[in-house]
Amino acid sequence: MHRRTTVVGIALLTLLVCLTAPEARAQTSYPSLLTGSGPDGSWIGMGAITSPPFMAGVQFPFMDTYTRSLYGRSGAVLCQMPPVQIEYGGQKLTVSALGQGNWIRVAKDHYKFTVARLVMNEAGQPALLARFNADFELVDPNTLTGTVTAGFYDWNQNLLLTMEGTLSANRIAVEE
Repeated sequence: MHRRTTVVGIALLTLLVCLTAPEARAQTSYPSLLTGSGPDGSWIGMGAITSPPFMAGVQFPFMDTYTRSLYGRSGAVLCQMPPVQIEYGGQKLTVSALGQGNWIRVAKDHYKFTVARLVMNEAGQPALLARFNADFELVDPNTLTGTVTAGFYDWNQNLLLTMEGTLSANRIAVEE
């Protein structure tokens, strides 16, 4: 009877170690995956242009969705905002509503992303490429704030125009 109790005890102990070992490894190797921190999920927010001066104060709503890679320190981001009309070189151009790119974690609760958007001419042809670079922090698990710089480039990667601004957003919560 004593031997059978010992075997059952060892089997239960082995099972417990096997079940908890992956979680312990995950907590050591991938802390952000288990703590819930990070930008992953969907956000809705507002941006405001601060420069150039002739555009200062213009606000734009946006929605972002972040997914994370296996290690939780980077991932993909999809951004949506209303199409923006701009004039450049005598042309009326439209910045596409949908942008896509990647984000990285640079420090605890501090992130950066780069998102590309096509800029179309009046004929619906790509005319420029816009790159939005953001630097933001999670001020709490459901709120982010930061800055954004948008660079507009020709197809030879020559920078033509830069805009700067601020952004803030709230995580879209699941309603129960």
